[in-house]
Amino acid sequence: MIKLAFQQVKCLGCGARRLRGLSCPECGKKPEHHEVGSEQALRSRSARSVISAATSQIRVGTPFSVQELSGLEAMNGVTSWIQDFTECLERFSQNHDKERKALEGKLTWILNLDASIRATPLREVDRRQHELMSELAQSCTEFALSFLRALADITPLGAKHHARSGQLALDHATATLAAYNKESLRIEKLASAESVSQLVEFSLENAQEMFHAKSLIELRSAASAEFRTVFGEKSSDDLVLDYALVLAQRSSAKQQDDARRLMKGFHRISSSLPLDSFSAEDLSNLAGDTREALLSVFDAAHALLFRVQSAQTSRQSLLALVAVHNDLMENAGKCLAAVALLSARTRTTPYSTLRHKDASALIKRAREAGMSEYLSGFDLDIRNAGSHGAIRLAGEKIILDARSVQKETTLDAIIDRIYTAILTASSALIAFRVVLHTGYPTVNPEIALDDLGIGTLEAIRMLAFGFTGERPAVALEGDCLVMSFEDRPNTPLLTLAAALSSIISKSAKRIRYVLDGDIYDGSVPHSDHEGFSGLELLKLYATWNKNGEPIVSEQDVNCYLARLALRVDMSDYSVLVRELRPLRQAAIEMGKHEIDRLLRTCVGLARKNADEPRNFEQIFRLQLRPYLTEAVTLPTI
Repeated sequence: MIKLAFQQVKCLGCGARRLRGLSCPECGKKPEHHEVGSEQALRSRSARSVISAATSQIRVGTPFSVQELSGLEAMNGVTSWIQDFTECLERFSQNHDKERKALEGKLTWILNLDASIRATPLREVDRRQHELMSELAQSCTEFALSFLRALADITPLGAKHHARSGQLALDHATATLAAYNKESLRIEKLASAESVSQLVEFSLENAQEMFHAKSLIELRSAASAEFRTVFGEKSSDDLVLDYALVLAQRSSAKQQDDARRLMKGFHRISSSLPLDSFSAEDLSNLAGDTREALLSVFDAAHALLFRVQSAQTSRQSLLALVAVHNDLMENAGKCLAAVALLSARTRTTPYSTLRHKDASALIKRAREAGMSEYLSGFDLDIRNAGSHGAIRLAGEKIILDARSVQKETTLDAIIDRIYTAILTASSALIAFRVVLHTGYPTVNPEIALDDLGIGTLEAIRMLAFGFTGERPAVALEGDCLVMSFEDRPNTPLLTLAAALSSIISKSAKRIRYVLDGDIYDGSVPHSDHEGFSGLELLKLYATWNKNGEPIVSEQDVNCYLARLALRVDMSDYSVLVRELRPLRQAAIEMGKHEIDRLLRTCVGLARKNADEPRNFEQIFRLQLRPYLTEAVTLPTI
């Protein structure tokens, strides 16, 4: 804690009390000469000299590398500095001469840190860290200078004002440090993933945090609402989750806004793609190329994440990054350029021909057609020089020396170009997939988890954790998938099974839950089971049992069928027959042959009483009365 002391003396002019060393506020009489050497004056001069000496030592800032901004080292340095500076300032307030040099060094350090972040180019790959470090350096600088100005001010009011500003700056710096730490740990966690499934799992956790969702169900709901705002329409659950993952990849608010804007723009443009004129072969090729583009984006993001964490300017790193960039351009870049050109109607070349054109040429033409925004990050110079082996390392510099280009760049610049291309391509591909899903749902370019090397059981375990927060043991026993939970999940079991149905149904027809000493067993529900009608839900529940006993008793099934039968239109014989048919079929499927025979009898009675529907309705109700027990409510499991 810093305490500032201001001595008061009696004014020899008017007798009022005034601060030592200052003119009297009542009569204006100046202080005596012997007061000039007072404690506050000495303190003031020492504080001003610290500020002056430190600001004169600010050097030209050394830019931060991508690796430095992405890690925790810079943040830890600032954390230590705040503690050290505060302690040094307290000692300085008590002993100016002894601590002046030490305090001067502390101030110089933070001023040079601020100069370094100002000298660091704003890159997409570490934009959020740059924003936070810039805020942090400015807040710490303001904190340091404000408290030194408080020590330099010889008036209590002025000193209090500066101290208050310093405290506000320190509070802001503390909050920014927490945000910087969170962002660095997020990146570190992603880079520490030991498998692709774990990387996807961590990415889903980021998306849940961004959308303030506690589970994948809540994430799907929250992202779906925003999805409709961006594209003006609903879409599949998988596409909505992909949309959430694409946005969560961007930790900067500006990058997220840019992504939404780019999605809207490319959705509008690619909606003009003349798919009606595409041959079946072209549509098939388009789906395949879009799928490969998606895989190339994932592969590039995966490779870049680990490369950034160990970014060393070495020949191996350079060659690896150039390969990542060129693969991304050959797949995602070429696909997007072709779609952009055909959507702009600037090319009449069929897609089957266009897809075999050179990637650089296609991207160049698309940019000339005004589509540069949707191809940002794809660097023709890197691609051309890399393809001809014309990239070499010269110290920390990278030389591009091809016939078409001769220039210098850096590893950080190449990393940033790749990351920018990833952001651009992932956003544009989401928009284009929305267009395909809306107009041509059979052209399905989506990638499955097994395309990423994630096995079925591993995928189920990973997604079950996302939906429930619990990690079940998963095993396949014949055509039955067994999931064992230590604690009962909050998510209803049928909802969980439905959410995983697209994966489960590839290898199993039934699912069994083992939890709390109970065993639940039943058929795998359709992913849209929550929108089922009463009859469809009854058929689903009739396949489920708990510890060998049906979830819905035979009496309740009969009652439910009877009540559904009473809802049919009895005024028209042909309508009645049509509406009873699915009830009879359901009764047969569930083994309720007695109800089927009864309904068949009712159809015969209806035929005989076709001219007297009122009589038939009375007979019908009498026939069904034995089965009409209390109203049935299907259980929640």
